[in-house]
Amino acid sequence: MKTSLLEACRKVRIKMLWQWRLHEQVFELNQTLLSIAIEACNFVRCLFTVRVLDETDILLNSIQTRDLEPPRQRPETSARTAGRLIAQAMGMKLPSTSFGSRELKKQEEARKQRIVARKNWKDDAWGSDDGVN
Repeated sequence: MKTSLLEACRKVRIKMLWQWRLHEQVFELNQTLLSIAIEACNFVRCLFTVRVLDETDILLNSIQTRDLEPPRQRPETSARTAGRLIAQAMGMKLPSTSFGSRELKKQEEARKQRIVARKNWKDDAWGSDDGVN
């Protein structure tokens, strides 16, 4: 059985199905993370079932590609946007405020930082695909 797991580690892209109670999650791992995960499963008794899925696996083909993507975080709502949404729901229009370019620049800079942070988190979580087909 270890031989088949080592052979699975050598594959370019391998997806793992982690089933725990009624929840199923699929993770795409690079080779390094996969070998660490398999080694950990050999030493730790898991409360869930771990399966290494091949690209031709029937179960993998039954999962929608959208479900294989990492979760997307809901964008933050600023106090100004929240007030506007509440007023709109109440059928009112907020009076114009002195919302200047300084605030817009701060929001734009914060937005850019969030995008970079999300990309870094995604790269850390999913690993780099450099040299992987």
